[in-house]
Amino acid sequence: TCEVVRVMLESCPCLALEMGAGQNSRTPLAIVSEQYRTAHTQVEVSPSPLHVHRSSRLSTTSSSTTNEEPDNDPLWIKLKYLLWAAHGGSVTPSVSLGQQDNNSEAGPADLLTLHAALACNSPPIIIEQALKMHASQAQLQDEQGVYPLMYAAASTSCSKSDKNVIQRLLQEYSGAARVPNSKGQYPLHVGLQAGRTWGNGELQELFEASPSVVSIPDQTTGLYPFMTAATSHGGNVDTIFSLLRECPDLVLNGNRTKDTTPQDC
Repeated sequence: TCEVVRVMLESCPCLALEMGAGQNSRTPLAIVSEQYRTAHTQVEVSPSPLHVHRSSRLSTTSSSTTNEEPDNDPLWIKLKYLLWAAHGGSVTPSVSLGQQDNNSEAGPADLLTLHAALACNSPPIIIEQALKMHASQAQLQDEQGVYPLMYAAASTSCSKSDKNVIQRLLQEYSGAARVPNSKGQYPLHVGLQAGRTWGNGELQELFEASPSVVSIPDQTTGLYPFMTAATSHGGNVDTIFSLLRECPDLVLNGNRTKDTTPQDC
């Protein structure tokens, strides 16, 4: 059945996100993601920096599916095909992307699973598995020139594991925090737009990896980070204060939103 899924998606990648018929219809990607999440919350996964603690009641049960190694697990294989098709529009390995990987993690025979899992707002357990198997992909840009960190920062899933994911991505390649997307936005900018707050830790991680971004306006809105914090999601006072504390001069220069040069704070 994995080969059938691959052939169908190779012919028409858009099938991964095509809604089924019926009132409670879901996409194939959503269905397989839920199947994987359900199957793999029954067993304890291998320890990792992103380990999700589960109750002993859940960790004592298992199934033949969950005992499979990821690359031999039919659910994981189908899920990767669907993620690749949904994010990159292809299930055919890209030689150009494979050549970027200095660690030769999978060479040209693999696609950017980590990017796809994050961009598609996958459940935490899927992102955890993608990080475990493809951590070095954090150093790669996809065909849109985007690093996985940007997708993680932009996620609106509000998962408790988000801080751990961002920490792990920064450990693999902190330079991604200093690279804007095609719209001129940095991870700190998109994180603020997604509703992240200073108290949850994610914004602090992004700031520490690239402090000068607090003095750079978001090119899509013309607002400095502290302004975005004040205008989005009701405005979190702690977030606004923390961003201003790092660059208080912006209170005086806040109207100069066209300046994209990092300032000395």
